[in-house]
Amino acid sequence: MKEEIISQIVQILSRNVEDTSAITPDASLLDDLALDSLQVCEILALAEETFGVDIPHTSIFLVDTIEEVGELIFSLKVQVA
Repeated sequence: MKEEIISQIVQILSRNVEDTSAITPDASLLDDLALDSLQVCEILALAEETFGVDIPHTSIFLVDTIEEVGELIFSLKVQVA
């Protein structure tokens, strides 16, 4: 399930960043994908809609990579279930 979540996050990012060549599970949102904090918030908002979870706003400081975003969403989905 976690791999499926990460795959969907990659799809979200692919539709919202210009350079898709750097999108890998271990890619840093800020460093590798060159997203600013507002863009990260927008991506997290799209993830909330996609996965039906509420991501705490403080999470922007807790996640750096695509995989970490996937792990956060997975843990939120497990809590809801």
